[in-house]
Amino acid sequence: MFTDQISAYLQTVNTAATQTAYRRALEQFQAWYVGSYGSEPDAAHLTAEEAREWRVHLTAVRRASAATVNQRLAALRGLARHHGQMLVVKGMQKVTPPLEPLSGRELGRLLAALAGDRWLDKAQT
Repeated sequence: MFTDQISAYLQTVNTAATQTAYRRALEQFQAWYVGSYGSEPDAAHLTAEEAREWRVHLTAVRRASAATVNQRLAALRGLARHHGQMLVVKGMQKVTPPLEPLSGRELGRLLAALAGDRWLDKAQT
């Protein structure tokens, strides 16, 4: 039944690349759902709590990036919307690591490279 629901939804998706990505995402959701709940999901009865649990699985267990998690959630929200459900579940924001300052050695080399007339020659030293 869920496979039929996926196929019906994907017929409404415009591009082949999106269809392929969403099919993969929804099949992964289906596998997770069966493993977690022991039965097939029904797109017409999905809950936001189930979507949040899947998001936790994607981030904590699979270590998926924010972009991957957001794509998976977009596919699931679209499927639910196609079958009359409104899933309200937040995506993720990409967290960029803070910039590391230059060490004293790196800063000294940078300043030395810039000090002379031919700083390009010094950059290779």
